[in-house]
Amino acid sequence: MAPYSAGASTELSLEKLSSGELRGTIPLASLTAGITYELQGNATSYSNKTVTRRLLFGTDYKGNADQHIDDAIIGDDSDDGFGRKSNEAPMDKSGDNASALMFPAGAILPISSAAIPTCAFKGEDKDSSAVADKVAALGAEAFAGDLYTVSLSSVSINADKGFEITLAYDKSTADLTDLSVARYNDTTSEWENVPGVATINPVKGTVKVKLKSLASVLAVRNGSARPQFSTFNGREYVVRPLAGGSSSSAGTFAVVRPSIAGNAFAGTKMKVFNYPNPFNLKDKAISNNNGAALPGTVNGTVIHVEVPAGNGGPGHVRIYTLAGELVKDIKVDFTAGAYNYVGWDGHNSGGQEVANGVYYGVVEMSGKSVKLKDATFKMAVIK
Repeated sequence: MAPYSAGASTELSLEKLSSGELRGTIPLASLTAGITYELQGNATSYSNKTVTRRLLFGTDYKGNADQHIDDAIIGDDSDDGFGRKSNEAPMDKSGDNASALMFPAGAILPISSAAIPTCAFKGEDKDSSAVADKVAALGAEAFAGDLYTVSLSSVSINADKGFEITLAYDKSTADLTDLSVARYNDTTSEWENVPGVATINPVKGTVKVKLKSLASVLAVRNGSARPQFSTFNGREYVVRPLAGGSSSSAGTFAVVRPSIAGNAFAGTKMKVFNYPNPFNLKDKAISNNNGAALPGTVNGTVIHVEVPAGNGGPGHVRIYTLAGELVKDIKVDFTAGAYNYVGWDGHNSGGQEVANGVYYGVVEMSGKSVKLKDATFKMAVIK
């Protein structure tokens, strides 16, 4: 049990895999529900130095990985020979849980040659007492899977690049038209929608989003140096460490059901997102817990707009192609200080179905001016 005690510990036998990794197995039947255990591993290097690492686990944990990512952050997206990308940091290398981080070239750099970049990736059951406060902020029914806490250490993050996070959800209970990724704000104790296109893989049971606004998703210190690469050393490209910049960052994420979670996304500034995203143009049932009522079925998507006090009144939701061509202008009478819902059937102003692709939406309303970035959202049509 945690904390680790040598006198009460049991030695675990390990087997060496073809990948060179060591694997040990602990039967679930030997673990007591609600108890947190601590695994300690010791390794001795060729220079006779001993390294000790510890990892928490238990029946409430759906995975917990603490791994070096110095190779992954190089950004090589080729296959590593074991069915994974070389720039991928999975939570569970066995493949039982497909949650992972993926780093494009130039997104993350080590801050020092003396510190090895690491990633801690933990999954916890929504029924675990350890995350009870976070779950209560939305209600258990709003979660489509586990809660995931990600921590990066000894790195500098390039906010212009960002990286991808893939989270597994419960395929047995999920509605593919009602999934998005949210992040827990430790300051406000509220869940916030992660903006951008969410890519759903129904076969693996995952949702993938790109974390671009790292300052609001993973806390990044202002003034961090931007990544660079060293020259080719004759064998490979090697990442050049940076002095200064961010050392560590962390965040808790979850796959949520917007139709249920929507009423907990509160704030004093305007927020806008749509669900499902991506979406098709088939009829689908979507329920809203707040704001204007919508028909029982929608053959497109629902645009969720949080309107702060001081705004409201006549406004527009304008939808554009990536080239800036106006596709649809939806006139809306927004209610101030409330959640507003706007349906879009995926048709243009001429009544024709739009083509597959990515579209931008911009909300305009009366009252106090809002920041353009708060009023803009992106969505994808996949017919």
